[in-house]
Amino acid sequence: METTTVSIVVPVLNNADCLPTCLESLTRQTHPPIEIILVDNASEDSGIADALGVLPDLKIIHNEVNRGFAGACNQGISASVGEFVLLLNADAWLDAPFLSKALDAFKSRPEIGSLTGKIYRSRPPILDSTGIELAKKKFSPKDRGETERDCGQYDLEEYVFGASGAVALYRKAALEDCRVEGEYFDEDFFAYYEDVDLAWRMQILGWRCLYLPSAVAYHDRKGPKIKSRSVFIRSFANRYLCYVKNELPGALPSYLPYALPYELGRCGWLFLHKPYMLLSVWSFLSRLPQAWRKRKQIQCRRRVSEAYLSQFQ
Repeated sequence: METTTVSIVVPVLNNADCLPTCLESLTRQTHPPIEIILVDNASEDSGIADALGVLPDLKIIHNEVNRGFAGACNQGISASVGEFVLLLNADAWLDAPFLSKALDAFKSRPEIGSLTGKIYRSRPPILDSTGIELAKKKFSPKDRGETERDCGQYDLEEYVFGASGAVALYRKAALEDCRVEGEYFDEDFFAYYEDVDLAWRMQILGWRCLYLPSAVAYHDRKGPKIKSRSVFIRSFANRYLCYVKNELPGALPSYLPYALPYELGRCGWLFLHKPYMLLSVWSFLSRLPQAWRKRKQIQCRRRVSEAYLSQFQ
């Protein structure tokens, strides 16, 4: 893997204060060569230009409008030339041997489509993610280990459901295989849960995700400084669209009796205390036809059994 090119895609939206740490961590990687692609999602932060001076050879894509995390990542992946693609949030950074260790893990394992490392919050030993888990009984995909203190409970290399989009390494061939209507990430999602959707699709198509605890990264979870109500509304609906697109009907009876009462209570509380979130119902319904169309394209290509997918409950 010494000569394997890795393309690193960094989507940016008003993250000037985070960028230097992120980009400097890339200059310290023990695995060359790398290609770095920064996608600026119409940032209004005047400090972005100054932050870019850390790496003068950056490939930069400037958007006139905010295309969301999904759109920005799709642009970066489409422009990449590497055999592997690392998605890295602007508020995340890597240990120096991250890429070397991650690429070594791909050797002789053609079934691996994605990889996640042990991701800490900015101040270890608090964990941020050791992979995505579905937590179906609550209809609530989440980062495994999030906010837990690292006591060695996630020190074993293992296969997991998926990789958090904050720090996720993908085999480019797997991404190409999983494209639907020309998109790697579903741009109807705009932001939030698009990494869950892609992870689920990759599992359906037979690509596995490896959790490698020796590959260490950090995520400060600063994100965009301002998150609009429209983003919260859309992201709440995205959770349900993930299930519409990817779940197998035969799996529903195993968790729906537990999940439905919990979810009804959750929605009731949310809509009572934040009435504007009722608009998420419209957000879901308006995008349901597109999601159903994409579901048909995904499910007709399924390469794994229902029993295999049932492990991700």
